Amino acid sequence: QRCTASRQMAARKMIGRCVSVYWPEDERYYDGIIVSYASTRNGDRIHIRYSDGELLPIGEGETLHFPNDADKTYPAPRHTDKTYPAPRHTATGRKRAAPSEVSTSNAPKPDAPEKPTKKPKLKPCDPEAHRKISVKKEHNVELFYRYLHRRMCVRLQMDRDKARPPLATVLGVGVTLPVPHDPVLALATTGNAYRHLDTGTLTLGSDVKAALMKHGRTQGSSDYFAGALMACLVDMSGINASVLRQGLQLPRWEHAAPGERVLEYPCTLEELAQLRRFIGAYQKKQQKAGFKGTKLFSDAGFQTQGFRWIEYLAQWLRPASSSEASADPAACCRFAEVAAQVRDSSTWQEANLTVQMLPGVGGYTGAQALLQVLYGVFGGEAAACFTPSFAAASMRDWCAYGPGPVSSCNKLFGTADGETLAGIRWLQEHQQERFATYGLDFPYLQQADGTPRLLAACDLEHSLCYFSRYLSARASLGAAGAEALSRAMPAGFRLYRIGKLQGLSAAKVWEDFDAHRAAGAGGALGAGPTTDHKSRHY
Repeated sequence: QRCTASRQMAARKMIGRCVSVYWPEDERYYDGIIVSYASTRNGDRIHIRYSDGELLPIGEGETLHFPNDADKTYPAPRHTDKTYPAPRHTATGRKRAAPSEVSTSNAPKPDAPEKPTKKPKLKPCDPEAHRKISVKKEHNVELFYRYLHRRMCVRLQMDRDKARPPLATVLGVGVTLPVPHDPVLALATTGNAYRHLDTGTLTLGSDVKAALMKHGRTQGSSDYFAGALMACLVDMSGINASVLRQGLQLPRWEHAAPGERVLEYPCTLEELAQLRRFIGAYQKKQQKAGFKGTKLFSDAGFQTQGFRWIEYLAQWLRPASSSEASADPAACCRFAEVAAQVRDSSTWQEANLTVQMLPGVGGYTGAQALLQVLYGVFGGEAAACFTPSFAAASMRDWCAYGPGPVSSCNKLFGTADGETLAGIRWLQEHQQERFATYGLDFPYLQQADGTPRLLAACDLEHSLCYFSRYLSARASLGAAGAEALSRAMPAGFRLYRIGKLQGLSAAKVWEDFDAHRAAGAGGALGAGPTTDHKSRHY
């Protein structure tokens, strides 16, 4: 029994490791990640997720090579009760190597390049799909458009009260509207109606630009774009920036003035390699401590994939298929190759699908990183971010989305996951009509020609993500509980972001607020001076 437990423990440590598998039938290596490793008395069972996404068991006679073990090879286990033949891959698209590509050596290849990275095929979209959408709950649809209207009213007041340059809207420059009362939104902060106005995106973009300038990157160059994409993808990974600042020790931190904002995330290949080494060391430190104390990855982000990023980054840094022909092979890794293809995309959909070729990057993570690059780093100038041939109009009707919009559209229209984009398009096509129906004078941003800048697909996707949390908070707090809380809190006081508020009961919010006041200014719940007028209403 002790022997079996020891084997099982060793097997669990294998899961998540990068591996190169030698296929004797093809006489070459294929790269992947071990996703399951079961060790029993009847033999071992190993499944590999290959770099092209295919999941296959280890076949008879195949050999495993681990990049960190330069002189070791591991024969495929002998299955005593069942034999797995070498996978036949003609139906799945993996081709045999041509005679000139066949490796004649059985020795492991630690630095073997990845298979050629090809752009994914674009998925055809039905331009009329939104016409088949029908409203499931009119009340929820009205709530969504009122949410958009309120959020835009809040933004205009914020700009006025903080003396920021006013936005030019169809109502006029500097014109504000009263903020409608909503007891749930009065308790928490939430996102902007327009995606490009997101404060976090603009702040990150400013930090990225400053870091790239210090590295001597020329704005508009391919390495400038690659550095920006790298920093934004790492930001979206859910990594704890404060831990990075303390432990990664990037050179720019050493020369930063006290209080100066400096980008926490890597933006060069050298820094990316340093990040991978740091995460590996931090993982060992966490293992020794029983994963207690400050965590490297945030618990809040559902896109967070934890220490699997050690292996993802290893694959990002592996030599690309085109590195042999490059003047600088060290700079032509898989990440650089994919970043160049992303920048060369002609449509928004193509850019989103291409960035997902990087291990660990899914639809939501990739899309938000690209929006941070476009709006935060390049100020919304699509031709400067990508190429002059990029079709900026392709961003109007298509967007990638995560589970938030899926949930919201289901509550609005009863749609399934595959119909979410059609739901977003319905909201887009009916926005002006619905605002008028509900008597809402939506302060659209004004374009150069004087016409309103209608909310695009990516704007609505962003708002639907927050709206799903808003609906959850409404359900958990209850109408009476939310109203009582909003009237008792000081004007402008915000204890939560909307994502933290969802799922909390009114009693829990009272408890948290009481603890907050006791630790701060003190006094009874709901008592004491209110905040100044500059923080009122938002």
